Amino acid sequence: MVKLFNIWYFLFILIGAGTVVGLYFLLRNKTDKTKKIVLGCLLGFNLALHFLKMLFPPYSTNMDHALKNVFFVNICATSALFFPFIFLSKSKTAKDYMFYLGVISGALALLYPTEAINKSLLTFDLWRFYYTHIVIFAVPLLMVLLKLHQPNFKRIWKIPFCIMAML
Repeated sequence: MVKLFNIWYFLFILIGAGTVVGLYFLLRNKTDKTKKIVLGCLLGFNLALHFLKMLFPPYSTNMDHALKNVFFVNICATSALFFPFIFLSKSKTAKDYMFYLGVISGALALLYPTEAINKSLLTFDLWRFYYTHIVIFAVPLLMVLLKLHQPNFKRIWKIPFCIMAML
């Protein structure tokens, strides 16, 4: 079971950090097209996984719970639904939003994994939770580290408006 500050808690944080480091070194000398394909596939699978979760417990055993949680229930669910489209867009402001919100919300979810606490390692939902939040954190960070996007502090004033629109 995952509990705050037990071995599994730290292992998943290391997996998240290792994912970023591993993908960075794997992709740093590749073409921009390859970088975009790999990061886009991670986001696309995350989007598909957001809906596929309805096929597994606890969602498959409680349809009210499933329907409530398959849409825009929190920042990370909204990120899982919108990030693939933001990544494909040409909007620099949207990509700034993706970077700031993704890195912060993804990291916070890994540091305080409320949905994963007290769940068995053998549950699909635990692995879905960590995959989702690692992708929400890693892809926007890698998008910047791999120079696919350059955040601009002159646009940062727009980010609170993007967050309000998302909420």
